[in-house]
Amino acid sequence: MNQPGGPATIHGEAFGIHAMMPGKFAIFVGGLPIVVNGSVIGGVGVSGGSSEDDIAVGVAALKALQSYLGNVYDVMTEPDIKK
Repeated sequence: MNQPGGPATIHGEAFGIHAMMPGKFAIFVGGLPIVVNGSVIGGVGVSGGSSEDDIAVGVAALKALQSYLGNVYDVMTEPDIKK
Protein backbone atom coordinates (compact mmCIF):
# COMPACT_ATOMS: atom_id res chain seq x y z
CA MET A 1 0.00 0.00 0.00
CA ASN A 2 2.73 2.46 0.89
CA GLN A 3 4.95 2.15 -2.16
CA PRO A 4 5.59 3.74 -5.56
CA GLY A 5 3.43 2.10 -8.19
CA GLY A 6 0.68 1.45 -5.67
CA PRO A 7 -3.07 1.02 -6.26
CA ALA A 8 -3.83 4.66 -7.09
CA THR A 9 -1.29 4.89 -9.92
CA ILE A 10 -2.30 4.68 -13.56
CA HIS A 11 -2.13 0.87 -13.71
CA GLY A 12 -3.32 0.21 -10.16
CA GLU A 13 -6.70 -1.16 -9.12
CA ALA A 14 -7.74 2.13 -7.49
CA PHE A 15 -6.81 4.44 -10.39
CA GLY A 16 -9.60 6.90 -11.11
CA ILE A 17 -11.71 6.09 -8.05
CA HIS A 18 -11.57 9.75 -6.98
CA ALA A 19 -13.22 10.66 -10.30
CA MET A 20 -15.84 7.90 -10.01
CA MET A 21 -16.89 9.10 -6.56
CA PRO A 22 -16.29 12.88 -6.62
CA GLY A 23 -16.23 14.46 -3.19
CA LYS A 24 -16.56 11.07 -1.51
CA PHE A 25 -13.12 9.54 -1.90
CA ALA A 26 -9.64 10.90 -1.32
CA ILE A 27 -6.54 9.01 -2.35
CA PHE A 28 -4.26 8.22 0.55
CA VAL A 29 -2.11 5.12 0.64
CA GLY A 30 -2.57 2.82 3.58
CA GLY A 31 -6.28 2.22 3.89
CA LEU A 32 -9.31 0.28 2.75
CA PRO A 33 -12.92 1.37 2.28
CA ILE A 34 -15.57 0.01 4.63
CA VAL A 35 -18.28 -1.35 2.35
CA VAL A 36 -21.43 -2.67 4.00
CA ASN A 37 -24.26 -4.11 1.91
CA GLY A 38 -22.68 -2.59 -1.20
CA SER A 39 -22.41 0.97 0.16
CA VAL A 40 -19.22 2.72 1.22
CA ILE A 41 -19.82 3.86 4.80
CA GLY A 42 -16.31 4.82 5.84
CA GLY A 43 -12.72 3.74 5.74
CA VAL A 44 -10.07 1.98 7.77
CA GLY A 45 -6.69 3.74 7.80
CA VAL A 46 -3.57 1.61 8.04
CA SER A 47 0.00 2.71 7.44
CA GLY A 48 3.51 2.26 8.68
CA GLY A 49 4.25 -1.35 7.89
CA SER A 50 5.06 -3.12 4.67
CA SER A 51 2.35 -3.26 2.02
CA GLU A 52 1.60 -6.84 3.02
CA ASP A 53 1.36 -5.94 6.71
CA ASP A 54 -0.87 -2.92 6.03
CA ILE A 55 -3.22 -5.04 3.90
CA ALA A 56 -3.33 -7.81 6.53
CA VAL A 57 -4.19 -5.31 9.30
CA GLY A 58 -6.87 -3.63 7.15
CA VAL A 59 -8.47 -6.96 6.24
CA ALA A 60 -8.37 -8.04 9.90
CA ALA A 61 -10.26 -4.87 10.84
CA LEU A 62 -12.89 -5.50 8.17
CA LYS A 63 -13.30 -9.13 9.29
CA ALA A 64 -13.66 -7.96 12.91
CA LEU A 65 -16.42 -5.58 11.83
CA GLN A 66 -18.17 -8.42 9.96
CA SER A 67 -17.94 -10.58 13.06
CA TYR A 68 -19.32 -7.79 15.23
CA LEU A 69 -22.25 -7.07 12.88
CA GLY A 70 -23.08 -10.73 12.31
CA ASN A 71 -24.88 -12.15 9.28
CA VAL A 72 -27.43 -9.33 9.05
CA TYR A 73 -24.90 -7.16 7.17
CA ASP A 74 -22.46 -8.04 4.40
CA VAL A 75 -19.05 -6.40 4.93
CA MET A 76 -16.56 -6.51 2.05
CA THR A 77 -13.51 -8.19 3.55
CA GLU A 78 -11.40 -8.45 0.40
CA PRO A 79 -8.52 -6.03 -0.15
CA ASP A 80 -9.44 -5.71 -3.85
CA ILE A 81 -11.70 -2.63 -3.92
CA LYS A 82 -12.97 -3.44 -7.43
CA LYS A 83 -15.05 -6.38 -6.11
